Amino acid sequence: MSLTTIRSPPSLSDYTPLPDHQSHTPTSFFSPTKPILHHHSPSTKAWLTSPTQLGKLPFFPLDLTTRPTPPESLALSPESLPTTYEQALDVFVTSQNLVLFSPQAEAGLTIPYHQISIHAVQKIGEFSSVYLQLELAEGGSGDDEWDAVELTLIPASQKREEEVTVGGRRPKTETERLFEAISDCSNLNPDPKGEGDEDEEEDEDGARIIFEPKPGKRKYKVTFSREP
Repeated sequence: MSLTTIRSPPSLSDYTPLPDHQSHTPTSFFSPTKPILHHHSPSTKAWLTSPTQLGKLPFFPLDLTTRPTPPESLALSPESLPTTYEQALDVFVTSQNLVLFSPQAEAGLTIPYHQISIHAVQKIGEFSSVYLQLELAEGGSGDDEWDAVELTLIPASQKREEEVTVGGRRPKTETERLFEAISDCSNLNPDPKGEGDEDEEEDEDGARIIFEPKPGKRKYKVTFSREP
């Protein structure tokens, strides 16, 4: 199964909520009638950080001109702001795939988890987001025609940590819940081709980012280190 463009908005009634599924003590992870909804994040901001990637996703058309909006956009540098684009998405993390839909563009995607090559939590100033690297084809990074899109998801409900404490403990943020739901469903839908070896990248400042794929899982440990 590959990425599929959809033109009709998903409905919550299309899915079985995870608490309902868990309360029935199922014999298997998958519902016999409906996919299980692990997390729903409406009105999520999605950022695309390169104009060369416009047109590769149905909700980021070539003629899109929408720029990032405050407050998160205030953390962007003057250089990156003109090359970053924003779209509002409804995000459905289901037991079968990740579904992203833009009401404004009237288009969306269903994404098999094995085509999410990397997912991680990243900071944008004082706000957090979920970073996704989506493989547009199923060949993988070793394929000559391999192509990928980098997407940043910023959930709508975000508050500063000191503003949301319960009994002295900080509950999980919307970003953490979104990331964990994607991780859980990715682990339950492993890549049929298996995992690759450790990859390492280095930027122009000498900072290394090491991605260590876990056997049988799609959750990555991301380590940042900088050479002295």
